[in-house]
Amino acid sequence: MKTTVRVLSLVMVMVLGSAFTMQASTVVGDTYTEAGKYWLKRASNHMVVNNRELKTFVIHFDNVPNPVYIGVLENNEAYTQFLVRTDNFEVMYTAAGGQLGIQYVPETVAALSREKAMETINRENFLRQRIISTNVRSEEEMLSLIACYLPEVMN
Repeated sequence: MKTTVRVLSLVMVMVLGSAFTMQASTVVGDTYTEAGKYWLKRASNHMVVNNRELKTFVIHFDNVPNPVYIGVLENNEAYTQFLVRTDNFEVMYTAAGGQLGIQYVPETVAALSREKAMETINRENFLRQRIISTNVRSEEEMLSLIACYLPEVMN
């Protein structure tokens, strides 16, 4: 009987442990847009900005052919900046004071000209996302919000 309980306990720990690991490595959600569901995880390659490797995440959407990369540009006690890029699109999301919102990428870190970036941004939805949350608490929550809202901004 004790052996059975131990084996069941061990199996339960293994199942819970692998579920926790899977949850920690990939976040899955729905955008409630034409992009469909998203899969967000840590990228195997890093985004490089001004010769600096950034902590990088990748988002895959059901109905968007190319992945989207998110680099953590700044992360300190005052604010966190997320640089969001594809080959022909880039925006920045900044979290400060518990608020998360979108902005244009500053020229100092931009890979695209402002003119080129503007061609791929839905301006109306961009303006609606100047503040998308006033109560963000964790990096995972911020990244999930970006994944949910980003398709509305991409043309």
